[in-house]
Amino acid sequence: MRAARVHRWGSVPVIEEVPDPVAKPGESIVRIAAAPVGHFDLSVARGEHRPGPPLPYVPGTDGAGQVLASQVYEPGTSVRIRGGGLGLRRDGTWAEQAVVPDDALEPVPAGVDAATAAGFAVPASAAWTALHHVGRLQPGERVAVTGAAGAVGSLTVQLAGRAGAAKVFGIVSRSDKSRAVPPGAVVIVGRGPGVTERLRDESGGIDLLVDTVGGPQLPELLPAMSPGGRVVLVGYTAGRSVTLDLPTLMDVDVSLLPLNLFRLPARTQTAAATVLGLIQDGDLDLPMTRFGLDELASAVESLARGETVGRVVVLPTPGRHSVPVADGGGYDQTAA
Repeated sequence: MRAARVHRWGSVPVIEEVPDPVAKPGESIVRIAAAPVGHFDLSVARGEHRPGPPLPYVPGTDGAGQVLASQVYEPGTSVRIRGGGLGLRRDGTWAEQAVVPDDALEPVPAGVDAATAAGFAVPASAAWTALHHVGRLQPGERVAVTGAAGAVGSLTVQLAGRAGAAKVFGIVSRSDKSRAVPPGAVVIVGRGPGVTERLRDESGGIDLLVDTVGGPQLPELLPAMSPGGRVVLVGYTAGRSVTLDLPTLMDVDVSLLPLNLFRLPARTQTAAATVLGLIQDGDLDLPMTRFGLDELASAVESLARGETVGRVVVLPTPGRHSVPVADGGGYDQTAA
């Protein structure tokens, strides 16, 4: 089979021919139909999580596909993969096949395509939990979301509108991502004082900011917050550290609330199931950019540079050569 393997920390995965996997008792072999490419996967591949998997290894912590061999599931059963140490302590899902612990498999509901099954859980859990459990969104409040063209940001924008937010502002880094922000949101492009002033003027003060990107934009946005507002810290793709002016923070009286999904496993599972149901019913859209296995290096580079829209998913179908396409939702059918 073909697999993407990392040979040294920080290097680009290489597509190679490797032996077909062999399962042990308590494991199943799954033909991978789709596997997300996420910032966490890139962090592991850079050697930032110790102990990491033994080199060389196959990244990919999530996925979906069909069972080839198992003592628990019938061959052909559609399953999604979550956990089990894949991509962390053992080879992961960026391959045509993977060996998966049986308890890391879950049958896919009827009607859910493989890319959605593989990619929905993390952004769905993060968006719902950030809004409802950590951010405690109330109807009539004003919400801003950074990274609003991304998977988490896009779902957060949509869920905030469904929850009765008075106004939702979607902040994106570049103008070419504007069309990927879901309808109903006020789109704001860029960063800096101009963005902060516009946000403050058009909102009258933000009650809840869901920051999916982190970095220097966070302290810049604090003056646009209402007194007593909340900031939910979801990600840090734009920077791992910030410098806060304490007088400003104390003056605006804003709470900084980190999102840690590992501390909320029960709520995370419930949130993911709720959002998946809304996606199935057509009430929510999860945008995706899909790549073939041969384009995995491009997928990694595009994700790292912030050029992709929505969830990035690789399709390891044998012999597949694809052009990256962002899909999902009527608001954007092209790659940004």
